[in-house]
Amino acid sequence: MRGATAGGERPRSCARLGAEAPDSFPPRGRCAEKEGMKGKLRSLGSGVVFVSALCAASARLAPRADDEAKAEPVKFKRAAWKAGDTIRSKLDVDEKLSVSMSVKGDVVQQFDQIDRESTHKKNVLLAVDEDGPTKVAVHYGDVVAIQETAGSNDPDAKTTSPIAGKSYVVETSSKGVTITDEDGAAVTGDIAALVREKELSRDESLEHGFDRLAALVAESSRRPGRKFEVPSDLALEIAGADEDLKDARMTLELKEVRDEDGTACGVFAVDLRVWGSADGGEYKTTVALEGELLIRIEGARFVSTSLAGTVTIDGEVSTGDTTVSISGEGPLKITATASYGHEDR
Repeated sequence: MRGATAGGERPRSCARLGAEAPDSFPPRGRCAEKEGMKGKLRSLGSGVVFVSALCAASARLAPRADDEAKAEPVKFKRAAWKAGDTIRSKLDVDEKLSVSMSVKGDVVQQFDQIDRESTHKKNVLLAVDEDGPTKVAVHYGDVVAIQETAGSNDPDAKTTSPIAGKSYVVETSSKGVTITDEDGAAVTGDIAALVREKELSRDESLEHGFDRLAALVAESSRRPGRKFEVPSDLALEIAGADEDLKDARMTLELKEVRDEDGTACGVFAVDLRVWGSADGGEYKTTVALEGELLIRIEGARFVSTSLAGTVTIDGEVSTGDTTVSISGEGPLKITATASYGHEDR
C-alpha cells in the first residue's frame, strides 16, 4: 500500500492493498397492531381509550427518522491558501500481515510480514491560484521505513529514505510538473518519483490527501448523523493504495463538535474500504479501516486522524508446474496529524 496523505503525504507502505453497513431504526409495529384492533375493542369502553392513549404516547417517544434533521448543521468555513502558508505534518503507517502459503492443501510456509513507515515534513506554499497551491517548498525530516519478517532480526530491515533531511521545490503548470533541489538543479529518476508520491495527488494536484478531504467537507454544511460519500479517487489517496487498486468506498459522518487545543473541530466517523488485485491479478487484496477524523471548523483545515482495521490477501501464484495458494490477514493502522502557520515572504 502506498500513498496515504497527511497534509499531502503519500506513504509507501507494503500493504497491497470492501463496503457494507446500513443503519435503520427498529420498527414500531406494536402500536400499529393495537391501533388496528380499535374497532374490535371499542365495545370494551374505557379500556379502549386507555389503549389508544398508550399507543399515541409510545409513538411520540419512539425514535423518528426525522429527528436527525433537527440537529443543527455545521458549516466549515474554508480559508483560501496564501503564499507563505505552512503545513507541518506527520504520518505513520503500521502493518503486520500473517501470511500462509500452501500447495495442494498442504501448508509449506507461514510467516509474519511487518511494515512500518513514518514521515515528518514541512511544506511552505510559494505560489497559489484560484484552484490551490501551484508551487511548494518541502523539507523532509525523518523519513524511515521498516520491512521485515517477524523474528528475522534483519539489520537492514530499517531504511532511511534518500529524501530524508533534504529540501525540494515542486511546481505544477500547464506544462507539467517540475522538481528541483535546494540548488535549483532538476531532480529526476528515483528521487523525483519519491517526491511525486508524497506531494502530488493522482491527478498531479498539490492539494491532495487530507487537505483535499477537508476542502470536500467544506463544500456544504454537514449535519450530525448524516453520512456522505467521498469520491473513490480521494479514498484511494487516503488509504495509500497502490496504483493498480482502483476500487474504493469511503463515507464520513459528523458525530460531534469537539474542542481540540482551544480550537473547535468537527469529529467525523470514517468507514473506508479498498479492494482489488495486485499486478498480474494473481491475488486480491482488501483493506477495511474505521476511525475518526478531525477537521477544524474555522478555516476547514485537517487536524488529525486515526484509522485502524485489517488488510487481507487471497489468491494463487503459479511457478512452473506448481500452483501456490496464498492467504494472509493482519492489522493495519494509519495515523496522521497536521498543523498550519504562515511565514511572511
